[in-house]
Amino acid sequence: MKKICRFKRGDTFVLNVTLTNSAGEPIVGASAGLLAQIRTIADVLIDTTVVSEISSGVYQLLVEDTTTWDTDVTYYMDIQYTDSEDIIVSSDTIAIPVIKDVSYV
Repeated sequence: MKKICRFKRGDTFVLNVTLTNSAGEPIVGASAGLLAQIRTIADVLIDTTVVSEISSGVYQLLVEDTTTWDTDVTYYMDIQYTDSEDIIVSSDTIAIPVIKDVSYV
């Protein structure tokens, strides 16, 4: 399992990932086939990221509003890709520890 740095509730959650095939070449135009959901350890859905391709084979996973996320918890996410032949492949699970933000409006 991979772990990202602690994330502060209320900040914009953004993660840029590169999607490549088995030869290491970037997969372009795959936004529609990508899904990344953030869940609790009990499998409760917290958010679904908005996926957009920001450059050739590089995708941005975004949640703009995280003000309702709990703090002092760890959420989990993986990135699921479904190709044109309906073959589904998922990334390693990513742990997202969420802490309280100090500066906020």
